[in-house]
Amino acid sequence: MSNYYPPIRRSRMEQHAKKRRKKDIILNILIGIVFLAIIIVGYSILFSNNSENEQASSSQNDETEVVNDGRANEGENSEENEGEENTNGVDEGTDNQVESPSSDEQTKEKMTDGEETGVIVEEQSDDPNVIKTVVNPSWQPIGTSQTGEHVTVYDEGSTDRIEMEQALAYATDTTVDNLIVWWLERGEIPNKHVIGTIEAKDDGQVYRVYLEWVDGKGWKPTKLEYLQENDKKS
Repeated sequence: MSNYYPPIRRSRMEQHAKKRRKKDIILNILIGIVFLAIIIVGYSILFSNNSENEQASSSQNDETEVVNDGRANEGENSEENEGEENTNGVDEGTDNQVESPSSDEQTKEKMTDGEETGVIVEEQSDDPNVIKTVVNPSWQPIGTSQTGEHVTVYDEGSTDRIEMEQALAYATDTTVDNLIVWWLERGEIPNKHVIGTIEAKDDGQVYRVYLEWVDGKGWKPTKLEYLQENDKKS
């Protein structure tokens, strides 16, 4: 007796195999799609990062140029401002020399300016103790804080005495701290003329300085004598 396989059983097996092949195909397609999507996404991310880096680098370069330009402009403006400030400072300093008492530095600057702009005259003297006499036309009043009618005051520490000493230092191109004031006496006109005998501490040179009071402007040197010896030293 021969074996008999019903056709229905074979048909079911074939259908099952076809379904499995379809599933495999679909699965492979899905895997391919996922893989392709991964490649596309990865490329997009990589390209995006490169673009961002390039933009950031370009922005940094632009910012650097702007900052450098700003600093350069700031430096130019600063130099211009400093030049204007220096110019204004010189003008204001010149005005203040007439309006207010001069400091040691201001008196030295005045002496230097006078030597540059004026003709210094050296005169002979009949006094055997006088080595030489100097008259500087550029000498100016040193300025004063005093108001009203002037009365000469010789007392140490008084405003008039302090301003006299500043004028003496100005005439000899030194500082008040470098002076020894040996003698102050009335000149030709009371309350207007004063004669001072002083000695420089650094080199020992003795001077006789003639001062004149200018109303509203202070003491002004008019003549400077270099002495051989101190005739007021007791």
